Formats: sequence, structure tokens, C-alpha cells
Amino acid sequence: MIDKLPAMYFWTNDYISGTRSLTMQQRGIYIDLLCFSQSNAGKGLPMDIDELCRLILPITFDPEEAEKLRSDVILVLEKKFFVENDRYHNKRQRLEFVKGLELSNKRSTARKSKKFVNDLSEQKSYNVDEVEDEDDYEDIFNNNIWSKLKVKRGSKKLAFHKWVKIKDSVKNDLLVNKFNNLCQQTSDDIYVPHFATWLNQERFYDEEIFSIDNFKKAHGIDFNFLEEKDNLLYFTSKEAWGIVDWVYDKEGNMIKQKDLNGKKKEETEKTEA
Repeated sequence: MIDKLPAMYFWTNDYISGTRSLTMQQRGIYIDLLCFSQSNAGKGLPMDIDELCRLILPITFDPEEAEKLRSDVILVLEKKFFVENDRYHNKRQRLEFVKGLELSNKRSTARKSKKFVNDLSEQKSYNVDEVEDEDDYEDIFNNNIWSKLKVKRGSKKLAFHKWVKIKDSVKNDLLVNKFNNLCQQTSDDIYVPHFATWLNQERFYDEEIFSIDNFKKAHGIDFNFLEEKDNLLYFTSKEAWGIVDWVYDKEGNMIKQKDLNGKKKEETEKTEA
């Protein structure tokens, strides 16, 4: 059985329309990545960015130029490739590789039985449009999750693919709120887990434990805590003009004294009624 193809299909119109947003340098990187991916017998590309850079980029001793090339490699990977089994693959190339492999094997089998088949219509048909459009999901992930995270650590691409697996079972708002709460409670951003790791460990199911210290840190409160009453938090501070009382709800919103008095009055009227 044939397990590799030395050549690949190149759909010129699709390439032209699909690369208009890329610079000339990024297009060259894209072509090289496709070629190395094809020559690797359908196994795709390694996820090690440094390894990919060594594979396709020219040698340069200019740190600024090297960093620009590296960032272009990452951009092309994010726009044109997806991750499967810890390897980068291009969706269209992957489908055409499978189709071409099936046809080659069919022809090889036909030759052996002296019934060479040269009818392309007999090969199994794959419609690229039938595959879920990752671009749509990427827009949702970028706009509704990644852009709202207080701390962005680790690979966004990995985080995206972890999210795709759970997107139908966990609400986006819950993921964002839980992760951001963790960020607020962490003393230094370097201790915040990579978002992909956090998703993979399903830490969004962890029960949150309320802490006054974490609450003060999250909302920039430097007052002395007095008590919690009726789901409100009472603080006090010593100012030049005297002792000042402060009241917050558990969302971190400060309650003005007039609003607090009005609330107490409403509760009293309800009790008396």
C-alpha cells in the first residue's frame, strides 16, 4: 500500500483569494510549510516553533529580523493550520492528501489485478465545505474568550483546540469569569496557568472559595475589613478627617451610604407590612 505522495494539488484561485491578507514574506512561509507538510507523508508539522523556524527560515544574525520571521511563522500557523494529535495540519491539504492516497492505492491494486482504473469519479469524494469551518469557531473563541482573559499565557492555538472539544457543554461566560477570578486571586501573573492547561484539567469545575484577602486584592481595596452582613462587606479606614466606613457588594461594587439607607428602609417597610 502507498503511504506517501511526492506531489500535492495546488488550487491557484483558492490560494490567491485565501492569501490576500498575508504579506509576501508570510506567503513564502506558507508555501514552505505546505511543502514540508506534504513531504512528511501526511503526518503534518511538529508543534515546536523553534524546530519549524530552523526548518524553513534562512539564517540571520539580526535579532530583530529573526523575531519578525518567527512571528510570521506563528501567524501563518494560526491562520492556515489546525492541530491534531499534537501536529500542525492544513485542512485542505489534509483532505486532498487522503483523496490522493486512496486513488493511488486503488490504481496500485488495479494494476496488480490488471484492471487499471483511471476514473477519478470512482474515488471517495470529500467536500471541504462539509468540514466544520474552523475560521468561524476561531472568531468566536478570539472575540468571546481569548480577548476577555485578564492574563494570556501559553499557546492560543492549543487553547482554541481544547475549547473546541468542550464548547457545546460549557458556557463561554463561565470559562472567562472562572479564569479571570483565578487571575485576580493569583499573586503574580507567572503563577497563572496556561489557559490551554487550565481547560485540559477542567478546572472550570473547581468550586470557588471566597476570601477577603483575594477580594481586596482583586478590587484594589486597602481598607480594614469589619464584617459581612446581609451579603454585603463592611470596611473602615482612618482618614485625615476621621473614621470612614465603606460598604461593597460581593461583585466589588461600592455601595453609597444613601443607597444603603434606602435599601435598609425598604427592608424595614417590608418587615412591618
